[in-house]
Amino acid sequence: MELELQSKDEIGTLYDVLFSKFDVDRSGTIDLEEFRALMKEIMLAKARGIGSSPVSIILQGDSLLMRAVQRANP
Repeated sequence: MELELQSKDEIGTLYDVLFSKFDVDRSGTIDLEEFRALMKEIMLAKARGIGSSPVSIILQGDSLLMRAVQRANP
């Protein structure tokens, strides 16, 4: 796994950068809207990776992930 090749400090820095990206109001917490934006970003990134994969065949047609796949791969 890629993270296993990185030091704990590198991983900690990565987490801090990601947290800062989504803590838009710099409150030190992720509120509901920031969480929604984070989840949307994760779902779309996941969908981009699944779009051309045979895995997409087994997704339920009306699932949130399938809709993200369809949106990311028009």
